[in-house]
Amino acid sequence: MNQLDSLGAEWQTLQKSYDLYEVFSLVIKMTAIILASFVLIVYPSEYKIVTGLTLTFWLLDGIWKTFQSRFELRLVQIEVLIQQGSSNSGMQFNQNWQQNRPNTVKLITSYMINSVKPTVAFCYLAILVLTGLKACGII
Repeated sequence: MNQLDSLGAEWQTLQKSYDLYEVFSLVIKMTAIILASFVLIVYPSEYKIVTGLTLTFWLLDGIWKTFQSRFELRLVQIEVLIQQGSSNSGMQFNQNWQQNRPNTVKLITSYMINSVKPTVAFCYLAILVLTGLKACGII
């Protein structure tokens, strides 16, 4: 297998994984919505529980999206290498990650940054706003 073939094979594998991370991010969001709705219907005065669960799912989704971003970084790197006709070898995802792994503070910062991206935050903000409106008796 030549270098471009191994890069292409790595790209295909990582792209499939990247897409699955997106699906599971949606599963996390749907679980948060269903669980928050259930708690508010069955226990209408348990706003603190709903808020706590929502914040937990929000952070979990941010962590999940941070894992996904590792795939994105390597995918972009592979695309550049393929475009350049590079002789760099593929199948270097884990080694590449180890060489560029952030320290704990940067990793936690990444979790927070990914958590506030609109595609992540919107769902959880909506749940929190609706919970607040319910707590105030507006809905």
